[in-house]
Amino acid sequence: MKREYLRSKEVAEKLGLAVGTIFRMARRGQFPSGVKFGRARRWNEDEINAWAAAQSEGA
Repeated sequence: MKREYLRSKEVAEKLGLAVGTIFRMARRGQFPSGVKFGRARRWNEDEINAWAAAQSEGA
């Protein structure tokens, strides 16, 4: 399985959230923290999909 990493803007668009919200939730432990690639942060697409599925199950 190929690991696909998304930029913050891509994550925000996928989830319908603001980029600032993504980072704020990650700092609070309410969202996957992602992985640092140099100065940039990326999120594994599978982890984001799993997080989104868990949110919809809890709603």
